[in-house]
Amino acid sequence: MKEKIFENEILESFHQTVEHIQELMSEPTAIFITDTTHYRYTAHVEGLPFQTKADDPLKQFVKEVIQKGEYFEDVIEAGGPFAFPFKSVILPIKDENGRPVGGVLMAQSLRKRHEMTELAETVRSALDQITEAINDLNVKVQEVVETNGYVLKTVEESKENTQNTDEILAFIQDISSETNLLGLNAAIEASRAGEFGRGFDVVAKEIRKLSSSTSDSVKKVDEVLKGIKGSINTIDEKINENTEVYETQAASLQEIAASIQELNSSVQMLYSFAEKI
Repeated sequence: MKEKIFENEILESFHQTVEHIQELMSEPTAIFITDTTHYRYTAHVEGLPFQTKADDPLKQFVKEVIQKGEYFEDVIEAGGPFAFPFKSVILPIKDENGRPVGGVLMAQSLRKRHEMTELAETVRSALDQITEAINDLNVKVQEVVETNGYVLKTVEESKENTQNTDEILAFIQDISSETNLLGLNAAIEASRAGEFGRGFDVVAKEIRKLSSSTSDSVKKVDEVLKGIKGSINTIDEKINENTEVYETQAASLQEIAASIQELNSSVQMLYSFAEKI
């Protein structure tokens, strides 16, 4: 038991138990016990570099708080020799007659709260950046999906046009066949006419030549169109595959964004928790 220095029982109780009080605190806490004019006992801690000593006079503000007998609390921001903010408390003590006899002053480090708040701010800032990046990416993915939709529509129209071309080629092929038949009939008639059918025979040959040329051209065009249709079908398949991939990515991005929103809520809870420390 320490030597008694206070007549007032409450002040002396604080004096005798100050080390235990410090042990109960969640963060390092300096404790000062005063009478109405001077510091009488000081218990310093590491991290709070106060220069106050026993028998130092009280500052006017502290005197006024003790005289008023009203509890005072404030948070002092970091600065000067103090690397972290701390909570300042003044607990005025009165005797049995209600007269002020001194006070208990506490300065509790808020290092943990400060570090937790900074951590929460860092996490939130990182989440905000990730969210912004995801939103930008999601917009671009949606733009690609939309563009693919337009391209797919154009491809479908091209497929329809090539099918229409097939019908035209079939029609031309029919004409070519009929022309060839007409030329064959003309040749037969020219042969029957003998000497008088020579001119008609020339016409018949030209008709058959035209028919053959038309038929060859139709076949070449048909081959080209088949190649085009094959390419269009390949493009169609690839666009559909890519669209499915992008739609899946868009859904995944939305899920990630939802998860980040949940993390933001957790960070807000961390802020709230830090404020209560």
